[in-house]
Amino acid sequence: IGGELAYNLDLEIGDKINIVSSSFVDTPFGSIPIQDSFTIAGFFNSGFYEFDQNLIYLEMNDSKSIFNREGSNVDLEIFLKNPFLAEKYKIDIGNLNENIFISTWSDTNKSFFNALKVERNVMFIILTLIIIVAAFNIISGLTILIKNKTKEIAILKTLGLNNTSIKKEFLAGITTFITMSYIIFVNPQMMAQSGMDYGASFVGTCIAASLACFFMGIYANWPVGLAPGMGLNAFFTYTVVGGMGYSWEIALGAVFWSGILFVIMSITPLRKWMLEGIPLNLRIAMGSGVGLFIGLIGLKNGGIISGNESTLLSLGDLNQFSVLLSILGFLIISILSIRKISGSIIIGIFTITSIAVVTGLEEFTGIVSFPPDPLPVFMKLDLIGAFDVAMISVIISFLFVNFFDTTGTLLGMANRAKLVKNSGEIQNLDKAIKADSTSSVFGSFFGCAPVTSYVESSAGIEIGGRTGLTAVFTGSAFLVSIFLSPLSEMVPPYATAGVLIYVAILMLSDVERLNWSDSSEIIPSLIIIIMIPLTFSIANGIALGFITYTIIKLASNKHKEISSSAWFLTLIFLAKFIFL
Repeated sequence: IGGELAYNLDLEIGDKINIVSSSFVDTPFGSIPIQDSFTIAGFFNSGFYEFDQNLIYLEMNDSKSIFNREGSNVDLEIFLKNPFLAEKYKIDIGNLNENIFISTWSDTNKSFFNALKVERNVMFIILTLIIIVAAFNIISGLTILIKNKTKEIAILKTLGLNNTSIKKEFLAGITTFITMSYIIFVNPQMMAQSGMDYGASFVGTCIAASLACFFMGIYANWPVGLAPGMGLNAFFTYTVVGGMGYSWEIALGAVFWSGILFVIMSITPLRKWMLEGIPLNLRIAMGSGVGLFIGLIGLKNGGIISGNESTLLSLGDLNQFSVLLSILGFLIISILSIRKISGSIIIGIFTITSIAVVTGLEEFTGIVSFPPDPLPVFMKLDLIGAFDVAMISVIISFLFVNFFDTTGTLLGMANRAKLVKNSGEIQNLDKAIKADSTSSVFGSFFGCAPVTSYVESSAGIEIGGRTGLTAVFTGSAFLVSIFLSPLSEMVPPYATAGVLIYVAILMLSDVERLNWSDSSEIIPSLIIIIMIPLTFSIANGIALGFITYTIIKLASNKHKEISSSAWFLTLIFLAKFIFL
């Protein structure tokens, strides 16, 4: 609107917002003078306040605040400076209150709107051409290298391996991407439920995964793909934000601090102290409990189970077509996986989405477009707010679930990728853990839950991925995916419900590794597995398991088996329940 926006950041109901402008703005109420006042009438929820340069309104956790312009009966005024923002913010007059009025600038600016549209289309075409040219150059370069075996061998020698080829690394990287690409559909859905902008979360997921893969490939030279962790994103949304009532900005702050602690552990003896000190059974139980947690969310999102006042839970309405589709999605993924068909998860998602579009349950919105704006979530983490005492257990939960998941995945991938030397030493393991931990830190900058290594990387390793080139190719595919936002937004929750259920079953498979013969070990482990989903909190489930473990060991005269790290965590969790 030109000029300067003056506003009060500490707003309460009844406060006035003064907009100071150097010029007049035409509206259906006449021209807005140099100064205009709005009165806060209420808020949908608490959070930060932000003026958008293109929209005059208050944005609080992506919810619109309700405020009245003095002298009018309008509950909420949105003045569109840029017509494309209507699409960006999903403004639909039919879904708004009848008293809400949406106004645009005067008709004299239509030529300006058209100019913006042309400019945007030109930018999209230019970027698309750049990607096509870059892809062509990469393919051409690979073709030359593959034909010139001398140059190819020289490059692979610098990577430390000779028993592979650039062609194999490329195919392995794309295969890894296909097997883990479901995260670009599932993660934004989960994070959007915490109040984040969906489009910004989609772009953030792609960029965070891409950078993490590049870092893992270039620095650690490991053929492992990374992305925001399943389970940790659910804990972020449903427990920290939904259950504990923190804003997503504060939750991102907790992710950042857990990442910093992970980095410290990866470069100090703390990592060895923690790995050797936490009982193996409890570590296995954490992963399995998170799996059950994800499964419960999948069943809920698909409508397969529903709340019941009498029995707590009951079977959902199987007469609803969307519920049947969620079940079908799970069966498709399971059958294709059993038949060893690569990309079974992404095939399941696309199949259910296609059926939903054809039957009219969902509207086709396109496949490729200019990437959404990532700024609504970029660098929005609240580092100071995360220093709340009640957040200690949250940070610890983020840390240990990510830490044990990462180490377990990397150790498994090392054997598959033949990175274990004859001496038993694992090549560049320290670098791989540092790459993973650092990825969690910068992933929080893009609005992501902790970024972690994916076990799906084994698919790429199985077809020949042996070096960091595999991870680089996987990261490149994630980066190109930022242009698939319309496709991502078209995927309904019931299309990804089967994914969550299937991943949950895979995570539960480690239960067979538990020591079922020792009751002092198995009881605390089962408490963790059961209480994580039943309390809808990874933090509470882990806390109850550690407290039970210490009490049982003490009462069984096995106190010598309690390590110093187990004592340390037990005392922290006890303090949480006593004082918070």
